Amino acid sequence: MAESPPEQSELSPENPERLWLWERNVYLDERRRSWLPAVVKFNDVEDMLLEQMETKEYH
Repeated sequence: MAESPPEQSELSPENPERLWLWERNVYLDERRRSWLPAVVKFNDVEDMLLEQMETKEYH
């Protein structure tokens, strides 16, 4: 028997399980929250951070 998808209250309020590319440099999570990538370079090492974007444009 297949398990049902988690209820909205069971999902982590802060961290998404998955991200989908919505448009260039904008990602959406399973709750349709928008995320923007931020690339940080330190001592010739690049790292990417994702920041949640508060807007109604992508919801």
